[in-house]
Amino acid sequence: MVSLDKNIPKKNVLMKFEEKAEKLGINSIAYVKVPLKVAKEKDLKYDNAIVMTIKMWDEIIKESPSEKAKKMNSRLYEKFKKIAIILSNYLEKNGYKTSLVIPNEDLLNLAVLAQEAGLGYIGKNKLLITPELGPQVKITAILTDIEDFPLSCENKHSWISDYCKECEECVENCKEGSLTINENDLQNAIFDSEKCIASTLACSYCIGKCPFCIEGYSKLKTKQE
Repeated sequence: MVSLDKNIPKKNVLMKFEEKAEKLGINSIAYVKVPLKVAKEKDLKYDNAIVMTIKMWDEIIKESPSEKAKKMNSRLYEKFKKIAIILSNYLEKNGYKTSLVIPNEDLLNLAVLAQEAGLGYIGKNKLLITPELGPQVKITAILTDIEDFPLSCENKHSWISDYCKECEECVENCKEGSLTINENDLQNAIFDSEKCIASTLACSYCIGKCPFCIEGYSKLKTKQE
């Protein structure tokens, strides 16, 4: 085991971690402190998190909900998990303790965690919308005992919520009716998880039809301004 003060990580460890992550296909990385209440409720080993996103394959978006789409989605999750394990092992070899948050499990709300980390903002479709890829991302996290992360001071993407207030594309294109308009809160749709077939048949209509996926973050931000 490397003799290293776990509370004061060397800058080059995180720098090499990020370089390694980029080479493996990670799209974005940010660091965040898991809220104490959440950490206690979930009985987490560590409350410091490295949150990462990876692009959801175009083939999955283009494919209608089906067993074929589900298999592709499962392959992507498996690939993402392997990448996370490699990166977690890298930190372990450098003397830190880690615990993985698997993206398709329910240990933590990864979209909320990613928003807290400043990677994007949750849209009306209940998904994280990022500046690089809109909602076309998967999210995972590595919990660790590292204490002095370079935390984001603010989230610069909150304007997304204002845009979503006027947009109903995700609701209108949800063929299962799992998303409906919330008359009391136009920025957030009402989500019925029992009707959603994203996990069973990899439905992605609310992603593929989202303006942030079609037009892009920068163009929509210019319009919003």
